[in-house]
Amino acid sequence: MLCLPEDIFWNRLEEEISEIRNHEDFEVEKKKDQEYVITIRAKGYELSSSIRNTPILKNSHKVKVIVPREYPYEPPELHWMTPILHSNICPPHESYKGIKGFVCIEGLNYYKPFSFNLVSLCESIRNIIENPNPASTIPTKTPKKASDLIRKNILPSKDEPTIIYYGTNESDSADLPTLIRG
Repeated sequence: MLCLPEDIFWNRLEEEISEIRNHEDFEVEKKKDQEYVITIRAKGYELSSSIRNTPILKNSHKVKVIVPREYPYEPPELHWMTPILHSNICPPHESYKGIKGFVCIEGLNYYKPFSFNLVSLCESIRNIIENPNPASTIPTKTPKKASDLIRKNILPSKDEPTIIYYGTNESDSADLPTLIRG
C-alpha cells in the first residue's frame, strides 16, 4: 500500500488538523494518534425520547475520524458518535457494512488520492447533515425512518420543498405558499 514518507505524513496531518481548528463551524479533539473527534455545527435532527419520538433540532454533532497511515491514498474512516435522525447517517447504536455509526458520503465512495483534505471532508459532513438525500438512504432502521419523515415533509430536505404556511398580505401573491428549503 502506498504511504507518504513518515515526516511528510505527520506534517500534513498536523496542518490539516490545524485548519479544522481554525474553522468557525468545527472543533477537533485528538483522542490518540490519527484518531480525532470532530464537533460539527450544523442543523440536523434527532428523535426526542420524551416527546413520543418526535424529531427535534440539534445544532451540534460529533463524528470520530480515524486517519489511516495510508492517507491521503486511502480515505479516513468515519464513525458517527451523537444521536441523529438522518437518511444518510447511522446513529452510533446502528451498524451498516459492519461499521457502527456509518456515514454515507458520496465523495468517499469514489475517493481519489489528494482529491480533498480533512477540512473539505468536514465541510462535506456538514453539508450532508443539513441536506439529507432520501434517494440514497442507508438500509437500516433509523435512516429509513428519517427518509420516510423527509418524504412526508416532517423533516426538511433540500430537494423537496416544505410548505410552511400561506402568506397573508394585501398583494396579488397573498395566496401563494411560502416555501422553505432545508
